[in-house]
Amino acid sequence: MVVGGGDGGAVGYTTTSNLGSKLKDAPGDDSNAIRNLCGKLKFLKVKIRAWYADYRNNSKGSVTNFKEELRILDELIDKGNGSDEIVNNRLEILGKLQQVNKAQASEVAQKAKIKWYVEGDENTKFFHGMLNKKRSQLNIRGIMINGTWTDNPKAVKQEFFQHFRNRFDKPPDQNAHIDMPFPNSLSTDQQKDLECMVSKEEVKRAVWDCGTDKSPGPDGFTFGFYRHFWSTIENDVFEAIKYFLHVVKSRRDVIRRLLL
Repeated sequence: MVVGGGDGGAVGYTTTSNLGSKLKDAPGDDSNAIRNLCGKLKFLKVKIRAWYADYRNNSKGSVTNFKEELRILDELIDKGNGSDEIVNNRLEILGKLQQVNKAQASEVAQKAKIKWYVEGDENTKFFHGMLNKKRSQLNIRGIMINGTWTDNPKAVKQEFFQHFRNRFDKPPDQNAHIDMPFPNSLSTDQQKDLECMVSKEEVKRAVWDCGTDKSPGPDGFTFGFYRHFWSTIENDVFEAIKYFLHVVKSRRDVIRRLLL
């Protein structure tokens, strides 16, 4: 299941307060921030899946009711009985129908992403079909050699071979040396800034720099979900990142001491 955000996904119809109440009920693991976040997301996905199943069933009946109401209003307008109230009601119903159609279109797009996530990297007919299509698109039909277009496979291979051999051949013995101080270097404060712990603002900036509708990760949540409910899950995400960086730094220090 792909979980989006905003108006284009299933979660777009939930509220931040509902999400916060669901996260409070989720089981946590205070000893490991990453496991804690993954457990909450997994718990939340089950709740969203159940909620969306109910929403989809209700939306089918809603579409039928909207179309019937729209038909009745159109008949009144055709008979010349259209008042401002009827016109406004008609516009409101059209907006609701558009909202449902937009949600259904988003669901189709998400299902396509699910298919690619499940079958895209597997050794299946779908995978080989995509691979052959990309290989055909990237295939080199020919090249220009000394101003002449050549599509002979042997000539093309020979030209590529000569080009890369000249480029990566053994360099000459006389190499250039730069004997001068570098005027631009990192200051002590800049070095400390690179090695210090990330802040919540930096994490938020990294999330906002990613596309909202990109393919999701293994957890099934897109960046649109994180951005839409950032005020609710900000602390959990930050603690998971901080825990990861702390573990990596600790292991790196241990390895460095063992090597020394």
